[in-house]
Amino acid sequence: MKVKILFLIFLLAIYVYVAKDLSLYDKELKSHEYKGGMSNKAKLYSLLGIKKVSSDFLLIKQTANIGETFEGNRKEQIKENSLIISQLNPYLLENYYASANVLAFIKIYKDYNGAEEILRRGLEYNPEDRYLKNYLAGTIASTKGNDEEVLENYEKIIEKYPDPLMVKAVYNIYYSKVKDNKEFLDKYLHYAEILYENPKYKKEIEKNLKELKIKE
Repeated sequence: MKVKILFLIFLLAIYVYVAKDLSLYDKELKSHEYKGGMSNKAKLYSLLGIKKVSSDFLLIKQTANIGETFEGNRKEQIKENSLIISQLNPYLLENYYASANVLAFIKIYKDYNGAEEILRRGLEYNPEDRYLKNYLAGTIASTKGNDEEVLENYEKIIEKYPDPLMVKAVYNIYYSKVKDNKEFLDKYLHYAEILYENPKYKKEIEKNLKELKIKE
């Protein structure tokens, strides 16, 4: 019994200590790299001195949400995690790329507004990154159904970062185009070849090639 009481007192002391330090941390926010307020979770990670490890871990969790059969809709969690990563390291480009990718391209999400919000935050801290600019322009074009502008911006990104989700979005546009106009065949085959290496898309591409009467 005494052990339990001592253990509870120990936990209470830790809570009071941490709560006090979190309160003091609020006064230091102005000197922090992140310009806005920070969540308690981000403050705690900072207080424990594990900002980098925590931001890297949360980034891994973001990429784990790419599965379209992932249990439940994690849209809000993805946006929250992205914000926490920004609070820990607002200059981590992979946060904005990966988080926007998941929100914009996964069928169960298709949250272009959420992706745009994340990309704008990324540009606030990384205004010279041209791929974030392309990404934002392409995402806005997607909401307007402007395929030409989507291709213009996404293809520039794919040259440097051939992310499967973005490649699939570009592939879908060219597949739609090539059915009516064979002048897009080379472009379609280019992206079909990239995706064909991914087992997830292999059967779909084989089916589409047969429909187009193109031999593999």
